[in-house]
Parts: sequence; structure tokens; C-alpha cells
Amino acid sequence: MKKSFFALFAALGLALAGCTPEAQFKIETLAATDITMHTATLNGRVSDLPAEGRVGFLIVDKEMKAEDMRSKSRHNFVELGEDPDFSFVTDVLEMGKTYYFVAFARIDGKFYFGKVLSFQTKEAEKTAVDIGIKVGGKTIKWASANLGAEQPYEYGHYYAWGEMETKLVYTQESYTYKKEPDNLTAAGRDVARALLGGTWRMPTEAELAALAATKDNSGYQWTLKNISGSTGYEIKYLAGNTSIFIPFGSNYNAYESRNYLGCYWGSTICTDPDMKDLVASALQIWEEEQEDGHTMLPEAIAAANMPRHEGCTIRPVCE
Repeated sequence: MKKSFFALFAALGLALAGCTPEAQFKIETLAATDITMHTATLNGRVSDLPAEGRVGFLIVDKEMKAEDMRSKSRHNFVELGEDPDFSFVTDVLEMGKTYYFVAFARIDGKFYFGKVLSFQTKEAEKTAVDIGIKVGGKTIKWASANLGAEQPYEYGHYYAWGEMETKLVYTQESYTYKKEPDNLTAAGRDVARALLGGTWRMPTEAELAALAATKDNSGYQWTLKNISGSTGYEIKYLAGNTSIFIPFGSNYNAYESRNYLGCYWGSTICTDPDMKDLVASALQIWEEEQEDGHTMLPEAIAAANMPRHEGCTIRPVCE
């Protein structure tokens, strides 16, 4: 009788143990997919998750244990559907960098982890397009897309003049580069050269002026287009049958952006000695726009002298 009682008690203990979350569900980290220069889809799978449980991902840029990642990463929670597989698109990644991620489940405040996996974002790649522009006797080729963009219609990244990283706010208070070099490339502050390598660099004011001048050149055709929701000009070199697309990525002053305007940094500082600390060369391109009751006709100005602290896009060049 005593033996039967202990056998029954042991069986009951095993049954109760089988009701714990650890025994009932499984969390897995699956390989990342759709990896680009700046984005990736993180994937996971869970089975038999209790109703009070939630799932998500942790992601960091250094190898470490899953538990240690909790204090280094935002908890990217994902709403589960009927499918046991779940995913999350992360879009704030740096190009050519290795990241480590793990799927997790949280049940009653306790975390359970899958296996830590890794992936590497794609390296920066740009196609050089010859649209017949020569400056100083040299052929200047233009990148097929903006710096930080993979497709010609994407705006890419925004930089304050001379700064090497993007940021959320572009104000005079947040501006960090106070030096006044005549040219950023020569000063080692050319972000296009730093990210793309080789002979890639930011265009000079003279090169931006040469691009702007093609608008009134019969050898070129400027066509206002909307590609995948992005408006801009296609600049076509008729003799070579080559073209580039310049989207209206606008500029950032604090948080604001205007989508009818394209602002592109040059590497050359303002030539006015009294203004060097405030402005630098830039190309402005816009479409017809009604502003304060006046019509702004389509135009391209290469000596715009934008405030250095503002965030503008960059179209790299090479020789």
C-alpha cells in the first residue's frame, strides 16, 4: 500500500512538472532573411506558448550570451498570429556589419531564449554612371543612387556638412564639426570616401554646378518622374543614352523635411570668409511649387550655400 502511494505521488509530480512552461513550449531562433545594407528580417518560431506569453527579438552588434543581450537591446515584441513562425524587420543597421540576434519568449516576467544567431549586412555598392560631365578636363561619373540608398529612388542617409554619422536631430546645437577646411575630401572628412572607399567622394561645388548646368543643355533631357512613390528628376545624357535619377529627398532642419525639394551636399566650403563657419556648397533641385502665392519654377542651383548644421543627402562621384 505504501509503495503504491509513493508511486502515485511520483506520477503526479511528473504530471505537474509537465505543466510548467519549460516543458510545454519551445522557442527557436531562425536564420535572418531579406538582408540589405541597412535592414534585415529576424525570424523565430514558437510552439505551445501560454496565453499570457509574448515573443520578440533582441539584437546587438557584439557577440554575447542571450541573457546579457537584454540590457543592450530594445525588446522588439511581435504580435503572434495563428502561424507558429514570427518575424520582425529591423531597419537601423549599418552597412557591412555583423549583428547578433535571438528570439525570446516572456512568460510571467521570465525570459526564455532560442539560440543566438548572426548575420552580416551587405557592403556598400554603387554603380558609376558616365553622363558626359567633365570638370577640369576629367570625366566625372555619378553614383546610381544616393549615399546610404540601394535604389535610385531612395533618399538614402542625411548628414550635416563634415559629419560622419547620421542622427535624429539637425540643429546648430547638435552640430559637431566646427573646422573650416576648403574641401572635406582633402581634410579627411568625406563620408562618401569613408563608406565607399576607392575613388568615391563627395562632389565639389564645380561638379555640382556642371550637373545643374545640364538642365539648360540641349544634349540632356530632364524629366520629372515619380518612381515607387519618390518624385525627382531623371537626367538623361542623350549622346550616351545614360541617365541618373535625382530624388527630392529634401533637407532636415531640426525635424522638418520638404518633399518637393532635393538638397545635395558638396565637399566645398563657402568661399565667403565671413560665412565659412555657417554655410557650405550644395545643389538644390525642385519642381514647380506654390509657396506664399508665388510659383517657384523648376530650377537647379549649385551654389545654394546651405547651413552646415542641416541634414542633406549626398550623391557620390568618382573619376
